[in-house]
Amino acid sequence: MMNAVVPFHPLHDKINYLNKKIKTVLRFVELYKPYSLFKGIFNDRNFENLRRAMNQNEEEGKPFYCDPRCIDWEDYFTKIISLVL
Repeated sequence: MMNAVVPFHPLHDKINYLNKKIKTVLRFVELYKPYSLFKGIFNDRNFENLRRAMNQNEEEGKPFYCDPRCIDWEDYFTKIISLVL
């Protein structure tokens, strides 16, 4: 953006800070571009059937227990994004 700003310019630090923020936003845009207009629908019927079957036999199913309703998705995606950036 403003790469040619003189280091001793009074706004140098502010410009660098804003430049980093803009670059971060542009990375988000590139990251989410494929998903922003995606019209697909995901079906988890098979996974749900498997989960129910595993819950019926607690001893066998315990090591594989997974209930996506227990996942804090906002926290999950926040951490994924922080790894990508």
